[in-house]
Amino acid sequence: MNQHFTILLSVTESYRRIIIHYFLENYSEEAIDFIDAITTDIAANSISSAEQNIIVLCDSDLSISRFQNTGYPVIACSHENNTEESLMGVPWLILSPESLTPDFLEEVFCRHHHIPLTIVCTNRCVVRELAPEDLSFLLQLQKENEENPDGCFFPVSCDSPDSFLLEYIKNQYPFYGYGLYAILEKESAAFLGIAGFSTPSAESEGKCDIEISYALLKKYQHQGYMTEVLESLIHPEKENGRFEQIIARIHRSNKASIHLAKKLDILIVLT
Repeated sequence: MNQHFTILLSVTESYRRIIIHYFLENYSEEAIDFIDAITTDIAANSISSAEQNIIVLCDSDLSISRFQNTGYPVIACSHENNTEESLMGVPWLILSPESLTPDFLEEVFCRHHHIPLTIVCTNRCVVRELAPEDLSFLLQLQKENEENPDGCFFPVSCDSPDSFLLEYIKNQYPFYGYGLYAILEKESAAFLGIAGFSTPSAESEGKCDIEISYALLKKYQHQGYMTEVLESLIHPEKENGRFEQIIARIHRSNKASIHLAKKLDILIVLT
């Protein structure tokens, strides 16, 4: 987690103690402050800026109604002492304090404020979720790969790239937890290309194959960027064993991409 969050606890006293104890025991080094939003007089509309990094935890319908229209991200908390509460009206619900990891808090905050999540940083690159401002670069990548659809982000028959990109951002990352990402040069923030995962094509015993795709703008090719990025993306997947096999669809004439996939032990499907 890269941000300092303030957590407003609009929960019962007993649950507040449980949450604070859990964080102190497991994430004592994280930059998180807790404020009791029930006993402290807080003017909800006075802290509506995303820059103040506020997240609210609520365990009652009354507290949800108090905060759900304030501009804060709100997480509903279900526990054994509030089973009669509906906890409706907010997009996030947890069933135990163990769900409140720092990564989850950052995801909730970023999703609420439409901030692309950073996926990984390498020596020279930042890999983050796509954003609307990437459209012109994605179209440039599309043009450079007219003869290679596998190197494109948009479908060949896409009539409205801007709408496609917005829908992709809205639905892909929250639903699947992965997708195609933007690669930026760390120092200049220049858009280099894309890399990431697409919808599984097969399933087996709870695991599945997943397809990895990658493409760089021509002026950034053959400089080692993609090797650096793919190693950082693939290594965690191999560590957690989420996918049975990572595959890549590569045109048989793309010798450089085939060489890279073999180097990283990616299963190659020639097109």
